[in-house]
Amino acid sequence: LRYGTTPRRAGQIELACNSALGEFLKIASTAQAGQAPHDEIVSALSDDLNTPSVLSILHGLAKSAKRNEDQAAVFRASLEFLGLAGETITADDITAGAASADVDKEAVESLIAARLAARKAKDFKESDRIRDELSAMGVKLKDGKDPATGEFTTTWELG
Repeated sequence: LRYGTTPRRAGQIELACNSALGEFLKIASTAQAGQAPHDEIVSALSDDLNTPSVLSILHGLAKSAKRNEDQAAVFRASLEFLGLAGETITADDITAGAASADVDKEAVESLIAARLAARKAKDFKESDRIRDELSAMGVKLKDGKDPATGEFTTTWELG
């Protein structure tokens, strides 16, 4: 994170990282253990801990691992080498990524209230902007109407 990153943006970044890790673990969970890590991972780490390169290589390996069992085994070994996965990968490991992301519930509720006010005022551009901001935070919205009052309502969950 860069100096001056807002807490909201930091939360968005954390959620994206946790989501990517969960996806990595899901891909690796079906692969055989016991391979050596990918040579490019070791090479990038040897090059002054070139972490951005390692992450790029991991994303490429994940893509290949979806199509090829041998690549999946190398991908899993690379995750284990980096300490991102253990020798056994459980369902809890896979779901822990998204579930562990802390979302400021007060901020979400405040944004939802602002979105409802914008919808009521027919300011759909602002309503869409807030919806996109919430979506970037990993918040899924479900809109409806209160049957008693006819007022717009919104419920949310992390997804």
